[in-house]
Amino acid sequence: MTINIMKEINYEQLRTGFLKYTRKAFGILPEMDNPRILDVGCGNGIPTMELAALTEGEIIGVDIDQPALEELTEKAKKLNLEHKIKAIHCSMFDGFKLYANIFKFFNR
Repeated sequence: MTINIMKEINYEQLRTGFLKYTRKAFGILPEMDNPRILDVGCGNGIPTMELAALTEGEIIGVDIDQPALEELTEKAKKLNLEHKIKAIHCSMFDGFKLYANIFKFFNR
């Protein structure tokens, strides 16, 4: 008997487990007032919501999965964070092209 592992995975729980890495990555960024953060491949927004909680800045989530973006938008509304989170339906390549002029990319 074959088990379909994809059906067994709880993605929400799995991604929530990685939030410690989101917090760690945010913590090593230079401090900025009202930063703009581009969350590429944001999915349904688990890390996006965490970033919104960590900063007063704007979070732009980019993904090709429209239903996931709709879920992100609903989550943001429920938590009164829609003023901080913008969900964009496009590929990561298009997202970089659209926002390259307003984001600072750090090279260490």
